[in-house]
Amino acid sequence: MHKRWRLVHILNWEAVHGPLPPGHLLHFLDGNRMNTSAENLEMVSRADWLKRHTIHNYPKEIFQVTQLRGAVTRRIKRLEKTHG
Repeated sequence: MHKRWRLVHILNWEAVHGPLPPGHLLHFLDGNRMNTSAENLEMVSRADWLKRHTIHNYPKEIFQVTQLRGAVTRRIKRLEKTHG
């Protein structure tokens, strides 16, 4: 029998509210992902979750630094790949 691992916060949510509908995620209300109690969880659609967590919500400076960090990381990986 194949057993599938389930995340604790999802199990806690489902014990109180039932299964998550397709296309929905759980949001941690206090921002602490270690606090998996059902009271700390909010069900949101994937679209709403993305709106809340997009990099575009941050100040312009943070957005620019994040883009630069990605560019530096890609360059390092490319150099590691070509130089062993």
